[in-house]
Amino acid sequence: MIHGTNRADAEWHGSPSKPSLLAAGISGPGVGRASGIFEGGGGTMSRRYLVVVGLALAAALTSAAPVQAGVVWGAELFGGWSSYAMSDFNDSLASANQSLGTNFADIKGGGAGGFGVRMWPTEQILLRLDFEGLLAQTEDSGVTFDIGPGAATLSGTYFFPSQSPVRFGLGAGLGTYSIAGELKGPGGKFNTAGSGFGFHGMGEAVLPFSGRWSLSGILGYRYAKVDDVKVNDQSTNTEADFSGVMVRVGLAYDWKPKH
Repeated sequence: MIHGTNRADAEWHGSPSKPSLLAAGISGPGVGRASGIFEGGGGTMSRRYLVVVGLALAAALTSAAPVQAGVVWGAELFGGWSSYAMSDFNDSLASANQSLGTNFADIKGGGAGGFGVRMWPTEQILLRLDFEGLLAQTEDSGVTFDIGPGAATLSGTYFFPSQSPVRFGLGAGLGTYSIAGELKGPGGKFNTAGSGFGFHGMGEAVLPFSGRWSLSGILGYRYAKVDDVKVNDQSTNTEADFSGVMVRVGLAYDWKPKH
C-alpha cells in the first residue's frame, strides 16, 4: 500500500518466522495484546513501603533546605539528545528488511526538546513539570517510520550548598510516554501509537545570569518502554525501548517570590 508494487504485497501478506513489524500492524487483526511493563512483582506492602520512604525523603530534604521568602515559580525551554536501547524494535526492522528488501536503519537515538513549568519551594530544591518530544524515526526510499513519543514528566533536583555561582545537584523523576508518529510514504500513511511509563535519574548544573535568567545542563539516564507499538491501531507485538543516556541544556526564567 505504501509502495504500490509487489514489494508492498509482500509487506502486508508476508509471513516471516516472527510477524513483521509492518505486516503485523497493517494486515488483519493484531497478533496479541502485550502485558503492562510493571505487571506482577511487589504487592500492597511493598508499594506502601515505597510511598512511606518517598514521603520521608521528601520531608527530610525540605526540612534540611534553607527556607526562602515564598515559593519561586519559573518557566523553561530546553533541548538535547537521547540514546535508545530499542533492541526488539530494531530486530523487527531487520526482519522487515530481509523479507521486503528494504534498508531501514536501526533507531539508536534522537534529538529531544520541550518546555516546562518549575517551582523552587526552598533555595535548594527545584521541582519541574516538563512536556517533551523525542525524535525516533528511520527512513528508506521515501518511506518514513516514525515512533517518536511525547512525554509528560515530574522531577525534582536537590542542589548542594555552594559558594560559587554555579550550583550542582542530583535529581530523579517519572512520567508517561506516548508514541504519536506515522508510517508514511508516497502511497499513503498510517498512524503509529503506544504508551508506557518511565523514570529517570540525573545530575544537574545551574548557572544564574542577568537577574532571574539561568542556564542549566543535565546528564542522566532514562528508563522508558512502550510494550506494544501499534500501526494503524493494530498490535505489532513489538516493544519500543527508549531507555538510554539523556543530555539536556535549558534556558529558564524564575519570577520573584510573592511576599
